Amino acid sequence: MLVCITTAGASANKSTLCWGEHEYGTRILDGMIEDDEVCPFIFSLDPKDDIKDERNWSKPNPSLGTILPLTALQNQYREALGKPTAMGEYKRYRLNIWTDEVSDPAIEIEQWDECSSEDLSTHPDRKRLRRSLIESLIGKVCFGAVDLAPKIDTSALVLLFPPTKTGEKWSIIEYFWCPADNIQDRSKRDHVPYDLWAKDGFITPTPGNLTDVRFISDQLTDISKQFDLKEIAYDDAWSSELIRMLGESGFAMNKLVSFPQSHMKMNAPCQGLMRMVLRKEFVHSDNPTMRWQMSNLRWNVQKGTSFIKPARDRKREKIDGCASLIMALARATDPENQVKPKRAFYVVSA
Repeated sequence: MLVCITTAGASANKSTLCWGEHEYGTRILDGMIEDDEVCPFIFSLDPKDDIKDERNWSKPNPSLGTILPLTALQNQYREALGKPTAMGEYKRYRLNIWTDEVSDPAIEIEQWDECSSEDLSTHPDRKRLRRSLIESLIGKVCFGAVDLAPKIDTSALVLLFPPTKTGEKWSIIEYFWCPADNIQDRSKRDHVPYDLWAKDGFITPTPGNLTDVRFISDQLTDISKQFDLKEIAYDDAWSSELIRMLGESGFAMNKLVSFPQSHMKMNAPCQGLMRMVLRKEFVHSDNPTMRWQMSNLRWNVQKGTSFIKPARDRKREKIDGCASLIMALARATDPENQVKPKRAFYVVSA
């Protein structure tokens, strides 16, 4: 007799050996296949069960309350809520739920919303929030990063402003561009309101139906003059033309920093982004384009090292704003660039 024991796994394309055995056992239990030589036992939540309801946890854990204490699951569940990369593991190893690693969100959108400059439950005017945040940051130190579309997609520039005083938060300003001739068709095809975002100023249409690098270069130069911009990080893969045009326009080349989007380079700032969002250390103006892209953000986990870098859900489209934010965070937190907040001192006289 051969006994095989396993938990659920992560199979993006449902092609693993373990998934095949699981499916075969499920068909036997459902009466679709007869095989007297195989006796499957599957302990898991039902598809409609709420994973938050502790009453359901005994289904995948028959020893709950005896060998396995309830407090252990409660602690692991709380950790998974605060660490998105742990939620997939919690589902697989504690609830016996098969997951697709790509489908697990990198940042819970509710946590991102809590970093807004105003409480979103009051439905503030996003255009006003953006104007106010930009006006409050004029002339201040910032670090930027650009993620350029190769042909027809959106391109992004994100500026990250480190706190200059104790108690301040890291401020985020995002700029997006998209070829004007594609906006209407993309809105209909992708069911994403690019047209409305462009109308409201959250996306700037660029001339033609392809990424207009010259237009973006000129705007980037104008934007940089409003702030004390220390650096702009970029990925060599698509940015060579942009870098050349910035140099031709007189942009300070020593402010342009190559930043490959590899697991090695992206892991630390990705981890930092998760921690800082959870701790509400950022403040943003609830840019709807950035919010949509943040909901698309997933982690690509490197086998062997468990290092992470940005990825996107195949059913979604863009995360260029997220990639730019992560690169900007990497440069702003580099030991050579860190801005130390000034502490307030008070003189008390008798």
